[in-house]
Amino acid sequence: MNTIPYVKARSFSCCVIFLITVQLFSQTPVDSLQTIALAEIKLISSQFNISKNTYPAATAVIDINPFEEKEAQLSLQNTLLKTGGVLSTNASNFAQDLRISIRGFGARSAFGIRGVKIMVDGVPETTPDGQGQLDNLPLGLLNRVEIIKGPNATAYGNAAGGVIHLQTLDRVAENFTHINLLQGQYGQRNLQFTLGQLLQKTEMVVHAQHQKWNGYRSHSAFENTLFNTSVLYPLKEKHALKFRFNATFSPYAYDAGGQTLNEFENTPDSARQRNAEYKAHEKVTHIKSSLAYTGEWKRLFWSQYAYLATRDFEALLPFQNGGWVNLDRNYAGLGGHLQTNFALQEWQIQALVGYALDRQEDERTRYQNLTGERGDQSLKQLEAFSSASIYLRGIAQLSRWKIHAGLRFDRNNLRLSDRFLTNGNQSDQQNLPAINPQLGLRYVFSTDRSLFAQISQSFETPTLSELSADPQGNGGFNGELGIQKATNIELGWNQKWKKHQYSLTLFSIRTKDDLVPYELDAFPGRTFYTNAGSTLRQGIELESKWTINPQWSLIFNYNYAHYTYRDYQSNEIRFDGNYLPGIPQHQGFLSSQFAWGKDWNLETNIYYRGQLFAEDANAVSVDSAEVIHLYLSKKVSWLGLKLLPTLGIQNVLNDRYSDNVRINAFGGRYYEAAPLRNAYLSLRFTF
Repeated sequence: MNTIPYVKARSFSCCVIFLITVQLFSQTPVDSLQTIALAEIKLISSQFNISKNTYPAATAVIDINPFEEKEAQLSLQNTLLKTGGVLSTNASNFAQDLRISIRGFGARSAFGIRGVKIMVDGVPETTPDGQGQLDNLPLGLLNRVEIIKGPNATAYGNAAGGVIHLQTLDRVAENFTHINLLQGQYGQRNLQFTLGQLLQKTEMVVHAQHQKWNGYRSHSAFENTLFNTSVLYPLKEKHALKFRFNATFSPYAYDAGGQTLNEFENTPDSARQRNAEYKAHEKVTHIKSSLAYTGEWKRLFWSQYAYLATRDFEALLPFQNGGWVNLDRNYAGLGGHLQTNFALQEWQIQALVGYALDRQEDERTRYQNLTGERGDQSLKQLEAFSSASIYLRGIAQLSRWKIHAGLRFDRNNLRLSDRFLTNGNQSDQQNLPAINPQLGLRYVFSTDRSLFAQISQSFETPTLSELSADPQGNGGFNGELGIQKATNIELGWNQKWKKHQYSLTLFSIRTKDDLVPYELDAFPGRTFYTNAGSTLRQGIELESKWTINPQWSLIFNYNYAHYTYRDYQSNEIRFDGNYLPGIPQHQGFLSSQFAWGKDWNLETNIYYRGQLFAEDANAVSVDSAEVIHLYLSKKVSWLGLKLLPTLGIQNVLNDRYSDNVRINAFGGRYYEAAPLRNAYLSLRFTF
């Protein structure tokens, strides 16, 4: 572990002092030509025609130019860190995917994304049972990220403790071809090709990507090939269809496994021996298509989508009994909402009614894992999750007041059909209905200042994978698991000037029956779940942005999290008052972008993650980490080409820290060492 944590604290404190100094300096008079007005941002994820600064909830927006992106684009982690209150870990274990947490939701996930709803171009990327993944996301096309930070089940249903709405490039003003070549340490290679075509009124974007990485740790390599296309077709004025197709193939993503403290400190680049012995990895083929329609008739606005997806998944886990998993997943859905605007005396009202129908079927088969060879079958079952939802939402405005109210009903049905009857018929079913209201209020003092308050709810059903992980080693569902519920209260302030804007949010969330992960000696490397009684999550989120002049801008975010168990007992041990593991109490981010001349750009990102606990008893803590990334780029025009060579240096301080914390892991294997200092070169060219 780091032996001089006070250096990190001092370093980050210096950054804060520096920001205060810049703020004082920025108050001095400057040439009016040097000031920049901050444009109003429309919030698409709200489902209403409303700006970010007038929506009565805590939100964040990150705009990205995919042709000038400097990140290595291995994951979405560094992008998400640019907003306060969002924790992102596990960026270097591609067998388990990125772990994303918003106000504690999602921190417990053993693999994939839980508790946070992922939307891509208005279509759910999260499966109906609440499991999300980003291995099929075309990062090279990403041009906007919108985040709703509090529980939002009223609009988005299951697993919406927070919402991340991702938008990819789909508009083409003129024909273009874009290529990105990247080569970095640890065998990192990334080749991207993007083609934009304007065919009369039809706009088409085709994107292909091939990516490989050998990994910092042994047994952590991955390879991924992705194809994505979108077609935007206008039917007539104010009516359009959008078709999107995505195909992803990952032949391998190896899992190096958790590390003990001794391994983390002395051999951080090593893999767990058992993971290497059992050849722990995953293989994925993912195909998804969607069709979306938007139309407007006078004061009626209609938005509709339908999607169909299949995901074939093979995983080798580091144990014998049931350690070889084949999962054939098919899921589909359709949904939409109808919105209207009208006046009622002095009130201006936006109202909408929406629905969602989703269906998921998982055919799960388990075999013996004979150190990387498939043995006898031990389980086969067909699991199904279907949901039907209807919701009503409205925003009413009177003078400076905005009132937001909503109500949603979800009917969730889970069924399991046992296809392996040698140990008896363990077919099962569960019904998990949910009703969630929402009420928000915002008072606008002026176009630049506003205050909001909101109370909202969310729920999470156990996923099919979580329910099928029975600690008794049987098939069927784990009947001990129930639905998790949360109630969120938040109070926030937004303010902006010509060069500076910030938001401050205070929140308190009470949850009931939290789904908590744990491991057992009999199944090393396999995660099981139990319901904790309740938790109390209280925190502060600060986001600030300064545009000092056209050449220099700063982003500063800070998050304070006080998340504790209120009623939780496991194995006759009570954890009341203990902190939730896997979540730091303090988290900060500072980004500086400086341009000189017409072409050079230097971006410096500093991320601070405070100390956190690795297990429920709070007996094991993981040290804080401070990570610095640098990006130097230069725009070049040559023979009609627009070139952007970039040098990126990750983890500049060569800090040793754990990128992932395996919560309640057996045998003290809580740690996964992050890569040390490494660099890459990329070359983008557009014509």
